[in-house]
Amino acid sequence: MTRGVIKCDNKGMNNVCADLDINFPDELYIGDGLAYFCSGWVFNPRFEVEKIEVKISNYCFPIDNINQPRNDVFSYLLEEDLVNEGMKYAICSGFFGSLDLPSDLEGNREKVTSVATFKNGEEYLICEKEVYFLKRGEYFSPVNVQIKPKPNEPLVAICMAIYSPQKETFKRQIDSIKHQSYKNWICIISDDGSNEATVKQVKEAISNDSRFYFFQNNKNMGFYNNFERALRYVPEGAGLVALSDQDDYWYHHKLEKLVNEIEKDKRLNLVYSDMRIVKENGEPISNTYWKNRKNYYEDLAMVLVANTVTGAASIFRRELLQKALPFPQNLGHPFHDHVLACSALATGEIGYIDEPLYDYIQYDNSVIGHHDFEIAKKGFLCFLRLLFDVRSVWSHLKQAIYHLIEIYDADYVRIRLLSRTLELRCDRDARDLRIFNNKITSVIKLLLLHLKVKRQRQTTGNAELKLAFSYLARGYCKMACAIYKRIR
Repeated sequence: MTRGVIKCDNKGMNNVCADLDINFPDELYIGDGLAYFCSGWVFNPRFEVEKIEVKISNYCFPIDNINQPRNDVFSYLLEEDLVNEGMKYAICSGFFGSLDLPSDLEGNREKVTSVATFKNGEEYLICEKEVYFLKRGEYFSPVNVQIKPKPNEPLVAICMAIYSPQKETFKRQIDSIKHQSYKNWICIISDDGSNEATVKQVKEAISNDSRFYFFQNNKNMGFYNNFERALRYVPEGAGLVALSDQDDYWYHHKLEKLVNEIEKDKRLNLVYSDMRIVKENGEPISNTYWKNRKNYYEDLAMVLVANTVTGAASIFRRELLQKALPFPQNLGHPFHDHVLACSALATGEIGYIDEPLYDYIQYDNSVIGHHDFEIAKKGFLCFLRLLFDVRSVWSHLKQAIYHLIEIYDADYVRIRLLSRTLELRCDRDARDLRIFNNKITSVIKLLLLHLKVKRQRQTTGNAELKLAFSYLARGYCKMACAIYKRIR
């Protein structure tokens, strides 16, 4: 979880102070429901925190995880000479949790208050701010498309998120889209704050084709939020949505194949294909994405822990946007295609075309890239050997626990938010969405999933084990914190 600059602006009763690391924005769209994560810390030198609640309108959301270890806060308070007493409460001053925001807040301007209650019954206002919960029409900005509908040829909205694309590879990708055998498409390009020279090159590449629509963000948002922004422009008349990277090369029949496959079966929410991995100069690296890992797309639990569905290889029904948007918060290492794949499986089925339909360029410094699970597997095995090596366990235990907590903060919390958000938005009962319930049963379910992975000889890079151990590491730290408070 992201932690902001520690500060102590709120000083009130008897030197009580607090702050939020992650607070609500001024405006927020919830859609059909949204699990929203918040975190922070509160320190009272005399009393332990009994409960923390976030209140919005008539709703009261309790924060599950309170009295959590926060060494950074303790160090800060010590430097500011605010821990003359109550040291045990300073080191266990953290809290975090997710709030299940309901869709009926839409269109309201509400006061959001975060309140801590201490063991002696006293209350302390951590934060209070006004938030406007956007209406659907204020969140979505569909482009106005002047294209007549064609029988049996649904309009495909291609959403491309770009940032400082190289001129030649970008033009090659644009040309490959222009020359698709399937002609009923538009392309929405969302630029994430490229410089003026790059924007000029982009506009030149699309200037002679009215099917391209160009938008630019006011500030850099990152690829995750930039793809979300592009999806918000999808017109009402588009029956299907495809995703595109800025520098791939689509084969002539890519769109046609994807459209034909998804139109065969109305149960399919999303269809994706294989790809050929190439170097920047076009030299092949692999003729398939599945060189060192297996493809699985029918099992929601495994897709949750280690996604196999690639966004640029996908096409999906426009109705899926209702379940996938807005994306959960940008915490840890989120990916747009992971959200879309899990949304598709939580509400229906996914199809796969076992054929490369485009070239994917793998750069050495790619932010998003082809993930080699053989390397990941070897790295994790080395980590396990380090963790359980009796000769070095004492010297490396602290390092191992910190590493696992980082996995919890970056990955477990992220997947929990996604799972809970989909539970709120989906009508059908999907048990796999309850794996990340932030309880000890989560560990049991993840270990059972690991046995299933091994039995089926799947390749998840041991992601389920890392997630299970990360929860245990976070629990260990809280237990150590509680023991520390008792002996002080």
